[in-house]
Amino acid sequence: MSETRQPVLEKLRAFLQDRQWQQYFSEHEWQELCGLIQAENAVLAKHLAYWSRLLTSWDTRSLELHRPVYEQVCEILALVLRESEPSWRQAEQDALRLALAETQVQLQQKQLLFWRFEQEQKQQRVATLAQENEQAQAEVYNLSELTQFVGHQLKGKTELIQDALDGLMGVLDADWTALYIYADPAGEQGTFYTLRHESFLSHADFPFPHSDFWDRFWRGPVNQTYIHDEPLPTSDLEALFPGACSLMAQALKMPNGGRGLLLAASDAYQAFSGFRQLFNIFGAHLTSALQNAHLHAQINELAIRDALTGVFNRRHLEERLDYSFELSRRYSRELAVLMIDIDHFKQINDTYGHPFGDRVLLEVAQTLQRRLRSTDIVGRYGGEEFMAILQETGAGGAQTVAEDLVRKVAELRFKAPGGETVQVTVSVGFAAFPEHVMGLTPLVKMADDGLYAAKNQGRNRVGFTGPAADMLQ
Repeated sequence: MSETRQPVLEKLRAFLQDRQWQQYFSEHEWQELCGLIQAENAVLAKHLAYWSRLLTSWDTRSLELHRPVYEQVCEILALVLRESEPSWRQAEQDALRLALAETQVQLQQKQLLFWRFEQEQKQQRVATLAQENEQAQAEVYNLSELTQFVGHQLKGKTELIQDALDGLMGVLDADWTALYIYADPAGEQGTFYTLRHESFLSHADFPFPHSDFWDRFWRGPVNQTYIHDEPLPTSDLEALFPGACSLMAQALKMPNGGRGLLLAASDAYQAFSGFRQLFNIFGAHLTSALQNAHLHAQINELAIRDALTGVFNRRHLEERLDYSFELSRRYSRELAVLMIDIDHFKQINDTYGHPFGDRVLLEVAQTLQRRLRSTDIVGRYGGEEFMAILQETGAGGAQTVAEDLVRKVAELRFKAPGGETVQVTVSVGFAAFPEHVMGLTPLVKMADDGLYAAKNQGRNRVGFTGPAADMLQ
């Protein structure tokens, strides 16, 4: 190897031994460079071609990545030129260096343009992120307002569902919102609540369609949101959301252990893109609100029910009586009251024990409920005494109902602890508004007087005190 090439090759070897530069070359470039320097007869012309090609092939972005090694490469290239072409005049070498410098300036100018372009892109991304953040904050605000609106106060189940579907429709700009709840977790029918153009409907005993399309929603994990933006199967949707092109669904766990399905549909394609998380969070809030409403209803029911018999307690019974009488008085409608008492109940308790007496109270209360209409009201007035409020019923109807109750209770048979069969009877008094009396207090008093009249006449019968003219007030 000639002495003229020695400084160049030593420079190259030193460059290759410094491993920090390897990261700026591709694996192929580095191997090619190592091959050149290891060649027994290294030809500087090959080095010149390699380094020139390497410099000119780096694009603007690469220049930024390779900038730390750029000066090293230029220095080696200058050595190669000087040693490989000693006949070159100094002016030619200076011109080449100037050309290389100008090339670097051009590349730097390109780099500046690229940086400016990158800056504009960053500013655009910042503006986009700001807009997305503003939209996200608006969605969070809407969701917060919606969940507070749904859950800020305890409501009835139907009212809660209507408010929830209405609020959800506004946030999603949907054409339909709906909730399907299985009445029986193991059943095939449930209640389908729908909202369409401010029209809220509740469909009881609704058979939800079963198909591969719908079953995937039911079989999916609870509280997982699905968005369907493909053409929807008409056969599955024509009875639910006719004309819908987008659907969003989420399975919910209901308070009774069953399952529900929260739905939103739109006439537009891809209407719910970006709303998956909001829909998912809302579904969880709705489930919680329904659970609270369920617990609230249970607490309310316990507060108005007699713990032993399950019929209304006296406090609620009197509230319903006040309300019913006011409606009847205002609209000139008939109203009747029955006072019912179990005959010889103290003797039953003393003879057979209180557990047996409790059984008698429960069975008599259930018999009264079974024989009365769903619009009638029955409650435990105190001890072994019950009251029944008969809506839209006059004196004749009240007497007929009273006689039926006496007869049906008398048909009951109870097995006493000692094996004895025990018959239980009741006495009933009745009064009617406005036929007998014109005031609420006289109405209850007349029915109670009729009860005691039945007791005095031998029990197991209906009693009535009159005439009505004597009771008018």
